[in-house]
Parts: sequence; C-alpha cells; structure tokens
Amino acid sequence: MIKINKMKSLNLKKIFWIIILVHCSFTLPAQDTKTILVTLGSNSCSTTATQPYISLIDKITNNVLVNCNVSSAIGDNFNNLMVEYNPVDNFIYLISVANGTKIWKFDVGLASSTFTCPTLTSTPTYSYSFQPNLFAINNYGEVYSIGNYNSTAATATLSKFNFSTGAVISSQTIQFPTTNKPSNTSSGDMTFVSNGKVYGVFGTNPSKLYELTNVGGTGNAGATFLTNITDPIYGLAYIDEKLQLSGFDSSCYTYTYDLLTNTLGSKSSFPNGYKPVDHTSIYTSIGATKRILKKETINNSTADITYELHLQNTGNVNLSNVQITDNLAAIYGAANISNLTVTAVSNPSNLSLNPSFNGNTDINLLMPNQGLTNAIPNNLITLNLSMRINNLDTTQTYGNQATAAGYVGTSTNNITVSDLSNDGPPTAMFPLAPNIITNFNFNGYCFKKPVSSTTTIPTRHGITALGRAGADNGNWPMVRQSAWTVLEAKTKGFVVNRVANPATDITSPVEGMMVFDTTAQCLKIYNGTGWSCYSKPACLN
Repeated sequence: MIKINKMKSLNLKKIFWIIILVHCSFTLPAQDTKTILVTLGSNSCSTTATQPYISLIDKITNNVLVNCNVSSAIGDNFNNLMVEYNPVDNFIYLISVANGTKIWKFDVGLASSTFTCPTLTSTPTYSYSFQPNLFAINNYGEVYSIGNYNSTAATATLSKFNFSTGAVISSQTIQFPTTNKPSNTSSGDMTFVSNGKVYGVFGTNPSKLYELTNVGGTGNAGATFLTNITDPIYGLAYIDEKLQLSGFDSSCYTYTYDLLTNTLGSKSSFPNGYKPVDHTSIYTSIGATKRILKKETINNSTADITYELHLQNTGNVNLSNVQITDNLAAIYGAANISNLTVTAVSNPSNLSLNPSFNGNTDINLLMPNQGLTNAIPNNLITLNLSMRINNLDTTQTYGNQATAAGYVGTSTNNITVSDLSNDGPPTAMFPLAPNIITNFNFNGYCFKKPVSSTTTIPTRHGITALGRAGADNGNWPMVRQSAWTVLEAKTKGFVVNRVANPATDITSPVEGMMVFDTTAQCLKIYNGTGWSCYSKPACLN
C-alpha cells in the first residue's frame, strides 16, 4: 500500500437554498445548491494507482464534469500533492511539496461554464523553498498552513503566508486538547466554511476531526475535538452544511459530518471508483433577506413602511447577471402604492439601481447584466424600499418575499441559482432554515397618557424612587389611575430587555411580550402573530 503524506485543502462555501412557499401558510426548506467537488487523486481505486488526476464532480448528481490527467507536469506519483481553490481570483491551484514548493495556477472554465482541463507544463507558476503543510484559504484570499507539531505539548504552528512568494506573514500557536490530540498534523486536511469557521482533520489510527478556533486572531488558536474516524482521512470538503471526509486504504471511501447535528455519517464508497487524496470545492449560491425596518400609521387605512433588503453572493465564485425582484403590486395592489423610493444603504460593489422600478410593471430593483463578487465584504449590498400604502385592511396580514438570482457562465450556458428572501438580517440566510415570509400587520400599537381622574380605578401597587407612598404621603400610587402597577422616578430610567432582532432571536414569543429592538431602534410588542413598533403616542380610535 502507498503511504500518503497529506497536506492540505480548504473549501469555503456559503450555502444557498431556495424555499418553496405553500399557500403562504407555512414554508419548507429545500436546497438548490450548486456545488462542485474538486478532488485530487487517481481515476482508479486500485492499490497501485498513483497517476495524478484533478476531477470536478457535480455534488448533486456525482457526475464527473471534467477529469484531468496532470502527470505531464507533475510526474506519475500523487504523493505530496495538494489542490486548492482561491475564492478571490476564482483559480484552482495545484501544489507540490515533494522537492521545495511548486504551484500551478489555472482556470477550469468558470467564466464560460465550459469546463476544460488545463494545459500544464513542467514550469510552475510559483516556486520557492518554504514548504507549507495542509493549506487552507479563506474568503479573503488569506492562506494558512499548519506544521511543527509537538506531540508532547499537543501544539502546532499555524502560519499565514504569501501564496506567490512563500513569505510567512504571521504565525500563532495552536493548542490541541491533550486528552484528544492527533498522532500527527502531516496527514489530513483543513477547510474554511461558509460562516468563517475552520475545521481540520489530522492524524491516522484514528483520524481526529476538530473545529479550529481564533484562527488569524490575537493569541493562540484552539482546537475543539469533534469525533474520531477509524479510517485514515486525506481530503476534507464543505458541502451543504456537511463536511465530506475522504481517504483510502484497501478501498476508497468517504464519510459526512453534519455540522447542524454534529453527527458522523456511515462510511460509503467514494464516487466513480476514484481514489481521493485531497479536496477543495466551488460553490455557486446567492442569498436574500427582507424585513420591516419602519412602520408608521397615517390613518385608519394608510401606513408608511420601509423594508430593508439584503442581497449577498453566498458562494465562493463571482456571479453574473445578478438581480433582485419584488412584486409589490401582487401584495398591496398597484393603485394603493405611492411615494415609492429605493435607496442603497450599503453598496460596496457599486451595483446600479433600476430607476424604472415600480413594483408592478417593472419589478427589477437592479439594472441588468451586473456582476457580484464573492469577496467579503463587497459581496453584500443593502437596500431600503420605502412606500405609502393606502386602502389597508386592518384584519389582513400582508406578506411577501423578494427573489434574488444570478449565474456563473454565459447567458446561454450557465449554472443558475436563486433564492426567496428570508425574514431578518443578513445572518438569517445561514444556516439552512425554514424560509419565513416578511409580514406586515397594519394594526399598529399605540400608547396613551395614564388616566388621572379620581372617578376611575386607583392603582394599588407601585415602586417609587421619590420617597413617597401611602394615603398620607401624596396618596401614591393610588393617585395614578387604572394601572396594575406604577414605576416612578425623576432621575432613573426603566430599561426593558434589548434584542437585536426579536423576530428571529426570540424563538418562542408569547402574546404581550415587549422588548427594545436595537436594530429598528424602537420599543416592540408581540401580538401573537408578529412584532410591531410603538410608533404613535395615541390610538387612532
């Protein structure tokens, strides 16, 4: 059997899901993730197969999109080889550390969606003496490597370095748990995932899976032990909220680890009879969220509302022809919409807004044929959509969703993704969760000054900071009419619970619950079906 001295891989993914709406009564999650597994190994699981191949595998069907023999540049042995995808430049990197470090950089046709094998020569793109181990590239294009493992202290060195020159930029010590330390860090793999977390699998007999913490931060990095895998693992990839862990001995196999449930799946054969040595992955995905930012009741049938929309390239490859649509007329009626404005609150990619958008005959919020980078933070834009709505029905709940879409490739040959907006901030795009419609309830909430007439019901309970209480001391709190309790002070404030987004952060609200929404900057109450701001000093009726 061939012993693999394995060293690296990464995969960065921002998942995408499309949700099916069923009669507006409930929603179900359903994925439309376009994920390509890039694997380095051999096209045969034979124990003698060592000729290096790079394969692109469609993870929906497990069909091989392209299978490239790279032995002409590398030689006939895949030992000490790694493969990586860089989300910043959208190129694939083939790395050899057999004798110094040699790196080949190439495109596989992402811009055209016609996947092709690269033409590689023996001359690499980069070459230097620094020899890294176990590569991982995050969504900022920063490259990390782990090495210098001390089995006694259970520590290793995590280095960030320049991919083109091999110069080390910074280093930090990574501390493994002494009770669950790996046998080595020269065999295994690392990967960044969609939310920025880092995972690594190291050692053999068994291989150990960890979540790596504080990577790139100040001080030491850590490693939280997750599970053992009895078989040697050489490739690690992130696909649909799961880690794919692959390797070989007398057979070629793969496992999945569910990051939502923290469970290791059963062992299965690696697809297509291939031998996996290293993994990376390419994700095409988009996400959208929409929420009520402001609501103001004008009269018994009219309100001014402002929606906040977020559009994000949640994959690790650039998107073309990005668009977000919103059919307002289908919800409110075209004749009932006025004073419609769209403003870009945050637009680092400088996408052009559609001046003709009216939410009726033209529902495109953006101009056509615009691209959206996957690079953080330029991959996220925020729009405010403000309008006045007339002829509202106080008994009706108005709910709608925006739709985001884009593709990789050309107009005639592409990988297309789309997403119905979830209710909430950008974080509501992740992880995969039920898609919630943004609801608008016209029935606003209001408050009145307390009743002071002595002919009504006196209040029997209170808390005062003014040093007075009782019938002989100002008749307090009885003088405050028609309340359950009174809080009174001249220099002290009353602070309610503060929540960033009650609609998503409070999972089981009860009718009458009240909090201060730190995002909307208002006092909110839950009426049994939704949250609304106190926006009027007195009720309309």
